[in-house]
Amino acid sequence: MRKAGVHIRISHSLSEAAAHAKELNIPIFQFFLIDQIARKPLTIDSEIQSLFDQLKKEHITPYVHGSYFMNLVKLSAGARKTLLREIAQAESLGAPYIVLHPGSATGGLTHAKGISNLAKLLNELTAEKSNITLLIENTAHGGNSIGSDLNDFKKLKKLLNHPDRIAFCIDTAHAHAYGYDLRTHEGREHFIQLLDETIGIKNIALIHLNDSYYDAGSRIDKHTEIGKGTIGHDALQAFALHPKLAHIPLILELPALSTEQEQHAMKTVTQWHTKKDLP
Repeated sequence: MRKAGVHIRISHSLSEAAAHAKELNIPIFQFFLIDQIARKPLTIDSEIQSLFDQLKKEHITPYVHGSYFMNLVKLSAGARKTLLREIAQAESLGAPYIVLHPGSATGGLTHAKGISNLAKLLNELTAEKSNITLLIENTAHGGNSIGSDLNDFKKLKKLLNHPDRIAFCIDTAHAHAYGYDLRTHEGREHFIQLLDETIGIKNIALIHLNDSYYDAGSRIDKHTEIGKGTIGHDALQAFALHPKLAHIPLILELPALSTEQEQHAMKTVTQWHTKKDLP
């Protein structure tokens, strides 16, 4: 059965995320390893470890999202420390993946050099065996950003020493914001074909199923509830249920909503079990 879940905001403790995942009754959930009130790294003590060990026994799987401020293309010493800590924490919590934004070619770097720098870092991170897979996510902004154009990932893959340790996360709102057409049947088919030609469908381990507040090509990353944005309910349903993608887990990254609204969003998506009446 296909797995679907949501990104859970954490105010102070990872115990909140574990409790909320149980409340929502979802098999997977995503979170940052940072206190979003104090903006400080979260700690993992024996109590937290026990909570997540129990989640594993209950077949609830955590997905970690790396902190946004890290530019993997041009990683500062402080950001490197954060990255290594978050990878180690994610693994200790039993997360199979950590989702990472690739970053931007800033400070005079060419786009090609940015891709090369990213590959070098990923090769360093995957040089030793680990139980965690790094998920590289497509971006929204274009320009110097790596991974808005899917062809960046085709170039990246050729430079990887350990491609088995790297997979990809596709965010629908990011793709839409960059300018890919997900609204029409023809546009979705072209986009999915491009995914297969550049990344390879088999290498996509997660879909961030998000609607977009702004129009296609805006280059602005702002999510909204499914069906209330400029991609729309029908287009996202058709994308999620496409035969080539229908096996890939889904995470909804919703704006701040009540528990009841999150449950409604999850119910909407989990009821997409039939392809009839798709646009």
